[in-house]
Amino acid sequence: GFYLTGHPLEPYRDELEAVSNEYYLDDEDMALPEIIRVGGLITEFTVRYDQKNKPYAKFKFESLSHEFDVLAFKAYESYKELLVADAHIYLEGNLKIDKERNQLPTIFLNAAMPLQDLREQKIRALHLRIRNDEHFEANLTRIRNLVPAYPGNKALYIHISYPKSGEAEKIIKARTGINAAPQMLQKIRVVVGQSNVWLS
Repeated sequence: GFYLTGHPLEPYRDELEAVSNEYYLDDEDMALPEIIRVGGLITEFTVRYDQKNKPYAKFKFESLSHEFDVLAFKAYESYKELLVADAHIYLEGNLKIDKERNQLPTIFLNAAMPLQDLREQKIRALHLRIRNDEHFEANLTRIRNLVPAYPGNKALYIHISYPKSGEAEKIIKARTGINAAPQMLQKIRVVVGQSNVWLS
């Protein structure tokens, strides 16, 4: 149950945190979503046949923070190329939880895609937060020099915070689009800090 070389989903953390809604499972005060969106790793994959001899898939699905049972009935035919053991996929499906039986949450699959396609297909914007302090102008210049090297179709939103005055945060949309590549996020985090960069 331990990964000696790091969790295999770690390279996808930014986009998974942006699009997943599995955090609803961690708060008993929040109503559970009818459709769950989550990315993860397929394990214990099996193909079975129903009473009409049509194939369907059943597998365990491990995300960054939860484990699910997944059933793919009608969706199996559409996504069977993706549904194989050890595949890294993003999926959407109807969620069912049986607390009385203390079973894993069950997802009835509706749609799936490879995790490597998630950033291009689902991510619309990159956000970064800059503190308006003594380093503000220098940091802003560093960001301006970085952005042109990563052109693309994602929007860039710059959040300016005012920790000293307590003034409300200002949000500015950049005029040019970017591609939000992982290496770009890493470079921006060097400037503004790890937690001040996120996708949506």
